[in-house]
Amino acid sequence: MDVEVLDNDSGKSVRFFVRDVFDFGVYNYPKRVNGTDDVFNRENWTSEEKAISKWLNEFNPFGNCIRM
Repeated sequence: MDVEVLDNDSGKSVRFFVRDVFDFGVYNYPKRVNGTDDVFNRENWTSEEKAISKWLNEFNPFGNCIRM
């Protein structure tokens, strides 16, 4: 799933990818880190990106379970 999150106050937007991978589970990451090692390294994410990721983990349409 490709998600664009818009901050109404600043007008800035951040794009995220949400993935549902068989035998792994659901994870998400900002588009700007796509194709890099920072997909799973959240130390280089902004606080805004971390907050969006947390929200997407809770409300994603795939659920939070591992398919096996």
